[in-house]
Amino acid sequence: MRDGSILSSAIEIGLTLLINEIAALLKEIVLVLDDFHVIGDSNMLKVATNFLKHLPQNLHQVVATRSEPAMDLASLLAKGRMVELGQTICGLPAKRSGYFFISRWACSFRQKLY
Repeated sequence: MRDGSILSSAIEIGLTLLINEIAALLKEIVLVLDDFHVIGDSNMLKVATNFLKHLPQNLHQVVATRSEPAMDLASLLAKGRMVELGQTICGLPAKRSGYFFISRWACSFRQKLY
């Protein structure tokens, strides 16, 4: 499947450029990838894993998925670059979830969490 590898190479180049641009910004950014479990293509999962492993310090990523992603995320967990949230935190009311995030990462949100 040569077309798939060409496409994933092009996406990797684009993501590398994006990472460099985001790293140059003086703002904190949160990127949310919802329904991550829908990605079934192994090339795209490799690209996503590579992207996650090279995030700039000012880019925080949230991956929402209904099943364990088919990715090696142990190194991100070990380095403190990722936190795994189970059903306990996901089942909290929005306000309590917001308090959890603020206390865990000492971050502030400009908008109310609902």
